[in-house]
Amino acid sequence: MQSLKIMIIFFIKFLFFFYLFLIASLYIFQRQLIFKGSYSNLKFVNENNFKKIHLTTEDGVNIYAYIKEAETKSDKAIIIFHGNNDLAGNALKRHIENGFDDVDFDLIAIEYRGYDEIKPFTPSQDNLIKDVKSLIPLFKNYKKIVFKAHSIGSFPAIALSKFYNPDAIILEAPLYNMIKPASKVAFFMPFKLVNAVLKEKFENNKIVKDIQFNQALVLHSKDDKTIDFNDGKALFDLINAKNKKFKEYENYGHNDIVKYDYEDIKEFLKGI
Repeated sequence: MQSLKIMIIFFIKFLFFFYLFLIASLYIFQRQLIFKGSYSNLKFVNENNFKKIHLTTEDGVNIYAYIKEAETKSDKAIIIFHGNNDLAGNALKRHIENGFDDVDFDLIAIEYRGYDEIKPFTPSQDNLIKDVKSLIPLFKNYKKIVFKAHSIGSFPAIALSKFYNPDAIILEAPLYNMIKPASKVAFFMPFKLVNAVLKEKFENNKIVKDIQFNQALVLHSKDDKTIDFNDGKALFDLINAKNKKFKEYENYGHNDIVKYDYEDIKEFLKGI
């Protein structure tokens, strides 16, 4: 009986310390979990010979963007903000392959610190904002600027809109905030505890309410397993815009939405 009691106490202690270990791991390694593309072996091979634009952030970090100029000289540009497990060059290449090769816009994809060649810097939500703000001097070269973001890229796109209001913003499978997706990963933790532990909250829901957009398009698929469809719809409801539209799909998932929504986006761009 005594030995059974000792075993039970040992097991309870083991579970307690293992739980603390999981919480500590989430706290310490959350950036590795969030910014997967920065900590992976993702590489971009510039087979398309995209021109590289060199940028310097306000804290002195040298970053870059890739540009694909329109077939004829254009005074309009689409700024592409890629997701967490992607690279700027790959995102730009994918846009060309998926039907954006003939739009009357220059396409500019910004790379974040910590990704691809921009090492050994660490990405974070604050650093994302610093990175994308370095684009602002480029905007004087254009009469029309459109922000286009996928997934976690919605955060720097929305945050940049506080400093430079684009003519339109396009959000594919956007975050409401990071708390709910993090809760899916840390399913063993109460929601409030996840909120307390999470440093990188990406609170689009708080930022977007203070911005008055000209035009906004949000696209989301109902079967998205990464960012819940209802989160995208909830963010859309918070957007203040003179003209806004929500486009829903059935079977495009999270990553594949960018392969199939280009016709709806190109139709939207006609009004810019």
